[in-house]
Amino acid sequence: MKEYIRFFIWMIVGLTIFQVLFSTFEDGWMEIAGTAVAATFSKWAIDNFMKSRKKTSENH
Repeated sequence: MKEYIRFFIWMIVGLTIFQVLFSTFEDGWMEIAGTAVAATFSKWAIDNFMKSRKKTSENH
C-alpha cells in the first residue's frame, strides 16, 4: 500500500511540474488529481493481474 501512496504523490508532483514547464498544459488541480488516481488504480490493477498470473503459472 505504501508503494501506491508514494506512486500517487509522485504522479501529482510530476504532473504539477509538467504544468509549470509547459504553459499550454492548463489542467486544473482536479484534473491532475483525477489523472493521478486513474494512473495509481491502473498500476494497482496491473500489479494484481501479474501477481495472480504468476501464482497460477506456479500451480501448473
